[in-house]
Amino acid sequence: MFPGRITAFAAVLLTLAFTPVAGASLTMYIGAAEDEGRNGDPLVAGAKMALAHDAGFQAIRVTALWKTGMSELPLDQQHGLRGRSVAGCDSLQTIPKDVLGPHPVGSLSPDELAALDRALRFALGIRT
Repeated sequence: MFPGRITAFAAVLLTLAFTPVAGASLTMYIGAAEDEGRNGDPLVAGAKMALAHDAGFQAIRVTALWKTGMSELPLDQQHGLRGRSVAGCDSLQTIPKDVLGPHPVGSLSPDELAALDRALRFALGIRT
């Protein structure tokens, strides 16, 4: 046949056969990053976590620090977004307007703008 290929194949097999086992712990968990665990609807959050468990994941990491409170405004599809989110006023960052593009991403009603104003005032410590 092909002596060079057989020799190469045998070398690969020997390398794999004598490679030491990785030093992983027997208590290592397989997990995923998933934000639905923080869903405001406990039934939806529970269903998503059950789905992750059924898929074999043993740990779920929420990818953002999240807390409800006076400095946040919940947002979702009715605001023009793709999913549930929150306008968090605790970690503000300025960006140039030209980065946003010509079309708005979402919108707020006058009542929601007032709620956002209250959340910003709370987060910034403005008492009036």
